[in-house]
Amino acid sequence: MSSSISRIRGKVALLSAALLIFLPINSSMASADSGPDTTLSTFTVNGSPVTDGSTFNLPSGTQNVTVVATPNDSNLLSSDVTISGDTGLIPGDNPLIVSVSNNGVVGTHNVDLYVQTTPNTLLKTFTVDGKNVSNNGVVTLAPRTTSVTAEAIPDDIASVAVVTGGSNLHLGSNTLTVTVSQDGLPDAVYTVTLVVPQSGNADLGSFKVNGTTVSAGGSIDVAYTKSVSVEATAADIDATVVVTGAGSLHTGANTVTATVSAADGTQASYNFTVNVAANTDATLKTLTVDGNDVLDGSTASVDYETSVAVVATTNDPAATVAVSGDKNLTAGTHTVTVVVTAADGTTTRTYTFGVDIAANSDTSLSTFTVNGQIVSDGDSVELDYGTTSATIVATPTDSNAQVHIDGATGLTPGENTVTVTVTAADGVTSDDYSITLNVDYNTDTTLSTFKVNGQTVADGDSVDLDPLTDSVEVDVVTTDPDATYEVTGDTDLVAGDNEL
Repeated sequence: MSSSISRIRGKVALLSAALLIFLPINSSMASADSGPDTTLSTFTVNGSPVTDGSTFNLPSGTQNVTVVATPNDSNLLSSDVTISGDTGLIPGDNPLIVSVSNNGVVGTHNVDLYVQTTPNTLLKTFTVDGKNVSNNGVVTLAPRTTSVTAEAIPDDIASVAVVTGGSNLHLGSNTLTVTVSQDGLPDAVYTVTLVVPQSGNADLGSFKVNGTTVSAGGSIDVAYTKSVSVEATAADIDATVVVTGAGSLHTGANTVTATVSAADGTQASYNFTVNVAANTDATLKTLTVDGNDVLDGSTASVDYETSVAVVATTNDPAATVAVSGDKNLTAGTHTVTVVVTAADGTTTRTYTFGVDIAANSDTSLSTFTVNGQIVSDGDSVELDYGTTSATIVATPTDSNAQVHIDGATGLTPGENTVTVTVTAADGVTSDDYSITLNVDYNTDTTLSTFKVNGQTVADGDSVDLDPLTDSVEVDVVTTDPDATYEVTGDTDLVAGDNEL
């Protein structure tokens, strides 16, 4: 019998040559399958249980192992079990194959016999979360990872591997260290950089408008409003959300956007439509008459005018206003109606108020003429001689005003004053308009009677007088009784020609 010695974790083990041992088992342990049973009830290597497909580590220098392979079927003979690969082992991997033959059916069971090489502090297996890594390698983990599962199996079973740095990970780079030690050999240190990145998740977790969940790209109908309450939550706790468009809403479709910024700067935008119903507000913000505030149901007193300026400002700029009763006014009380129609086109509200129009105080003239000639207060009009009256037309601007004309008749040559008095409809206010009518004087200088000593004469005639006559009697009557005359040369006559 040959043997080999291997150091395992500081202990010495004696391995005997391969020995095949068959142990009978109770027939009740056989497979219950109706087909031939090729399973094993016992499968050990050097006394240690092994399973199909496993690896069994052996000390350096091992050349043979003892394999116990007992079939479940107790009716099988030793010749029905074949073992290969249990001898002639070499450093490294050696396949151990156990074949069980039962009524023509052959079942195989495989184990890897790994014989250590020379004593070392190498790693046979080095994984992080089940993935192979190498010394000084870099592993990028999922965001917010706080720990990993590291497996470090030394190449030499006499070596011990200690893993540190696999927990309490933080954002950024973390160092995972594996220290492999064995008596008589210097420690070997293996490191891997574990990178915990910032999250790139820019997904939107939830979005609510006025407490109602709305899906991305969806819409929601709301009553008329200028703004809505939005709750937007990112799927990743490290991401931030900025909502725009939730204020300054208008009637109709409005787009509200939620922009998610991931921890690593990645951004994604999600749009939602908020459909705002038309406003039902039919109220007034202000109501004025001729610039003065007036209340619904009240009465405003104004000076005389035929129309009033009504300004009705709605609380909703989209509402419309219709005013009636503000035109064609006369003195007295009138009702003005303001109907406000809301933006929805259906809702209305009516405001009414009284307007008390004072009697007119207007004393102006719309027409002022003398004999068809347009005149103004203070003007002068020239009239022909002999004019004794003038046609005065004085029409008041307000038809309810009264006009009195004085001085338009009994005109005499020279200046004649005509006064037009306008008394307003209020019966109190009055104004006078004055014009001067200048009637020309007569230019007639003819004589109806011209006698000298009783003898009718004409201009240019000659009258013979008795000698020694020193004066004559002149009788003169003017054609125009208003004309005046003067006689010279009727006295101190001398012999010869004397001019009268």
